[in-house]
Amino acid sequence: MPTKEIDNATVEAYNRYRQPFFGFVKKKYSTLSSDEIEDIYHETILAYRQNLIDGRVNSSDVWLQGHLFTIGRNKAVDFFRKAAKDGIRVDIETVPDPFDSEEDVEEKRSAVIYKAVNQMENPCKTILLLFYYEEKNMII
Repeated sequence: MPTKEIDNATVEAYNRYRQPFFGFVKKKYSTLSSDEIEDIYHETILAYRQNLIDGRVNSSDVWLQGHLFTIGRNKAVDFFRKAAKDGIRVDIETVPDPFDSEEDVEEKRSAVIYKAVNQMENPCKTILLLFYYEEKNMII
């Protein structure tokens, strides 16, 4: 497929599936921010473009939305696998199940936070506990 056709197909897919993609990812992975979803969407579109270049997909395929959503789901899972903050790794098991009730999701989030805080070392752990849980002031 010529480069111009690939570019046109990529732009068309980007514009056509952006909103449905955001809705799909936000519903499935509610802990992701809009910026994170945007990053995942960009990576998804780049992967789709590479698939066009490699001839693995055709821009007229009827299953394009499903293809993009599958790539996006895999990119979201990769994001959770790589996500780490202050040396605390977020496991894929912490991704909420879309069939869980709000109470179950909140309970799982609380368990993840509790585990993460317990893995922290001082002084970070002490500062966090004093500021957020005991509502202490950070003014000296």
